[in-house]
Amino acid sequence: MFHGYLKKLDFHGFLLEIINSLGTEEEVNKTLFIWDRCTAHSINEKDELYGKLTFLRRPVKSPQIVAIELLFSVWRRMYNRFEVNNETNLIRALSKISTKITKKAIKGMYRHCFY
Repeated sequence: MFHGYLKKLDFHGFLLEIINSLGTEEEVNKTLFIWDRCTAHSINEKDELYGKLTFLRRPVKSPQIVAIELLFSVWRRMYNRFEVNNETNLIRALSKISTKITKKAIKGMYRHCFY
């Protein structure tokens, strides 16, 4: 599989890897792909995969249903409370935030998002 972010040209290959890992056409047909709205995550009518896959595009900025976005949203609110105008303050802010977001809090975010 691919590690890190994908460029638009890599997305087609990424989908093919997923399809190949699913095995049968029946399994592919039963699979719902949920993507964000990144322009790299799209297929158009000219793509051979168009119409063969079922996509659900989630709403933009939807932390209530995506746990990692909820975590980033909480982290960002905490970060915005700090005056970060130099490297020392940045490290101090990151250190304090990292101790405030507990394992229990993260589990709660996942439960909130129905995981």
